[in-house]
Amino acid sequence: MKLKTSYFNMSVLKKDITRFAPLWGLYTVFMLLFLLLLQDTSPAGFASGADDIMIGMGILNMSYAWLAASVLFSDLFKARLCGALHAMPVRREGWFFAHVTAGMLFCLIPNALGAVLSASILGQYAYLAYIWLGLMLLEYICFFGIACFSIQCAGSGFGACAVYVIINFLPLLLIWLAKSFYEPVLFGVTVRSEALSRFSPVVGFTSHHYVDVKYVMATAVFNGFDADGWRYLLFAALAGLALMTAAVFMYRKRHLESAGDMIAFRPAAPVFLVLYALCVGAALYIFASVIESDLETFFLLTGLAIGWLTGQMLLEKRLKVFRPRILIGFGIFVFIFYLSVTLVWLDPFGITRYVPQPEQVKQVQVSPYTSDYYYNRTSAVVTDPAQVEKLTQIHRDLSRKRGENPDNMVLRLRYTLKNGRQVERTYYLDSSSEYGQWLKTVYSSPETVLGSGDLNALKQSIRFAEVYKYNEK
Repeated sequence: MKLKTSYFNMSVLKKDITRFAPLWGLYTVFMLLFLLLLQDTSPAGFASGADDIMIGMGILNMSYAWLAASVLFSDLFKARLCGALHAMPVRREGWFFAHVTAGMLFCLIPNALGAVLSASILGQYAYLAYIWLGLMLLEYICFFGIACFSIQCAGSGFGACAVYVIINFLPLLLIWLAKSFYEPVLFGVTVRSEALSRFSPVVGFTSHHYVDVKYVMATAVFNGFDADGWRYLLFAALAGLALMTAAVFMYRKRHLESAGDMIAFRPAAPVFLVLYALCVGAALYIFASVIESDLETFFLLTGLAIGWLTGQMLLEKRLKVFRPRILIGFGIFVFIFYLSVTLVWLDPFGITRYVPQPEQVKQVQVSPYTSDYYYNRTSAVVTDPAQVEKLTQIHRDLSRKRGENPDNMVLRLRYTLKNGRQVERTYYLDSSSEYGQWLKTVYSSPETVLGSGDLNALKQSIRFAEVYKYNEK
């Protein structure tokens, strides 16, 4: 009776640890070999590279968390094994929490051992090893939660892997769609993708810093933590725990007969089909862009068709999917996609026509470059009311010339309004026009030529040149 009511089963946990010992054992060996390679590095040198090592761990955790979860829940993908195991007097929660505990131990034990050995190498910088251990655990919780959720969504290993990849990289797919199809028809508007890309865990983990350690005079100086990096890490771990909780409820409602199916919950099948088709279409579209083909639209449509049909084959587990209902569904999918692009081009909400009122503007950052690299270094900040009014006038006139692309001068504006809101637009105009001549005076200002905020850096470079007596030959 105890087995029927328990939410945790120790026998299942012990079996997981021994059965899948090769996986976490191999991971432990890999960790030890990695540390052996670092033995010749001085403690200070090792410590100074701690942040780079922490940043690189995101990719490793994404792969290892998936492997751990997929082997632990592999019985859900085989109909006979799934039926036999779940006929035992063990609650589904007992199976789930035992597997999750084993999965966490698969991460904790190897990394704790690695942290202890790293501490012996680091010497007085041993605390960095335990900071690294905390980071590894938080990242792993995020990815392991996504993996558990993906497995409960699918009925096969391939399906679970596909869902896992889609969840991790869905923000990048949406950014690609926005940049490739919607931004070109939003005249002057630049789609800001930085915030959305952080919803992809692997991008977020590898784009943040965690500790500030400088190598100064053969000594590592610890300057503290990066608050943004650790804040993101904590939110990601909480998201992983939330997905684990959702996975528990999905497991309770899961039909064991779905073992072997692509998607375990049939209502989610259309969502998977659309996202899968978009992924295949994106892959072929990007391939056409890389080889510089003029047939990008053809490759996109071909990819969408291949993705739609192969996705339907995976869902139905048969090849005969060339039926009128399936083809009509694909036609509706493509029609809705291009209809959305057309609606954005029509701009019913007036996004491309919006121009801030001069009295609402606090400042305008102006740059002659489209690249963020140059924009952040070579831009002028305009606060004079007369110049602000002139810029809004230019902006208003250019926004009416939709479809015209005069080619030889760039005007990139970033308004900061008095209420804190920012508005950004990019246009091209003729340098010989009246507006082009006026903008040349703005672009010739010292802060635009040398880069705003870079005057001190320029002076420092001059001092270095004087100290080292550098002469270009």
